[in-house]
Amino acid sequence: PKWGLAAAVLAVGLSAGYLALRPGAAPEQTASVPDYSEDQLYAALEAFVSFSEENSEWSAEAF
Repeated sequence: PKWGLAAAVLAVGLSAGYLALRPGAAPEQTASVPDYSEDQLYAALEAFVSFSEENSEWSAEAF
C-alpha cells in the first residue's frame, strides 16, 4: 500500500514532466500542467513522506 502510493505519486510526476518536456509541445499544450515552484513541490513531498511515516504502523496492520 505504501509502495502503491509512492508509485502513484511518481507516475503522476513523470507524466506531468513528460507532457511539459516532450518534443514539439506547444505552449498552449503545456499550459494545462500546473506551474508549481520547486519549494512547493519539496514541501508537498516532505508532507507526504511525514504522513506516510506517521501512518506506516497503521498501514502495516491494515494490510
